[in-house]
Amino acid sequence: MLSCLAHLTSIPGWSDHTDGNVHQLWSEQISCLVELVTAFHCGKGGDSLASFMGLSITRSAVLCMNHLMCEMQHSTNSKV
Repeated sequence: MLSCLAHLTSIPGWSDHTDGNVHQLWSEQISCLVELVTAFHCGKGGDSLASFMGLSITRSAVLCMNHLMCEMQHSTNSKV
């Protein structure tokens, strides 16, 4: 599911086609992605270093956040 979201958010201008408040959508996405990263972040040491699922989820969530920030920048630059 996260890899699908990463693919969809990688397309520049994807938020131009949404109905409603785009800023609310962005803030909800950021909140959910940050929650995922904090839940699955491996940290330093412990048994969590062997969690490949946690690493994959963290990587995909950070990639989605990066795409989301690029979309925010693209959207604000196009309006100026």
